Amino acid sequence: MRLHLSLAGVLLVLLAPIAGQGPKPASTILYVLPYYPQYSSGTDAQFAADVADLRGRLGEGPFVRVGFNRYIFTSMDRWDVNPADRAIIRTNLASTVAQIDASVDRARTHGIPISLSILTAIRNRYDPVQLDAEREDRRNTSWYANGDMAPGWVTHSRYARKFRGVLEAYVRELGAVIANRMARFPSTFVAASGDGEVELSYDRSPPFSAAHTAATLEVADYSPFAVAEFRDWMRNEGLYAIGQPFAGQGYGDFGTSFTSWTLRHFDWSLSDA
Repeated sequence: MRLHLSLAGVLLVLLAPIAGQGPKPASTILYVLPYYPQYSSGTDAQFAADVADLRGRLGEGPFVRVGFNRYIFTSMDRWDVNPADRAIIRTNLASTVAQIDASVDRARTHGIPISLSILTAIRNRYDPVQLDAEREDRRNTSWYANGDMAPGWVTHSRYARKFRGVLEAYVRELGAVIANRMARFPSTFVAASGDGEVELSYDRSPPFSAAHTAATLEVADYSPFAVAEFRDWMRNEGLYAIGQPFAGQGYGDFGTSFTSWTLRHFDWSLSDA
């Protein structure tokens, strides 16, 4: 199989200091790491052939190395966890850590550098944390205008405090794993990035739904958490007030007059449990 390489968003080019070269801070290695969708599915023989093809087409030298990039699809496997319990958090990242280790092992076997792009359950995808967070509190998910939830399109509002706390615990533990592997294999695991795109639901719009046209599409609204956060951000209140975690990050300058700041649906207070 001949690799298909594109310069339009597929090549990942990175600069890193050369290890073991003494005091030469300006010296760098250029890593060229195209995305390789068959990274984990192909045979070792096919992988070796594609590595050889890549090297033959792009070339390598003392200051240039070529390798691959692949996606790591993160699964946070338990919602009802204590975010401070790193051991249980690590246990429930087992499938994700296994993907990382298998990727590093294959790269080491074939003598190439790799970059890993870490993706959580973005867009309409679910992992157990997102599924149970939605079941526990529908405010964790975006809605359509008719009140339907947009399944899987989880909120990223910082006002979703329980969800964000659990998410942060998993992400920090995953970061610790990545840092450990990069420190152990610095010439192999050379870069990591994430997360993927964050959008409002497009499930009820063309071309993703044959039942909807440009005139009848339904765009999901933000979750009630996000609406409340936007309200407080505009007024420098709530978690954006003086002395609160996001103080100084608010806006506070707008030209619209509102008769009420009460949310039409699920009006709530930060003092709520």
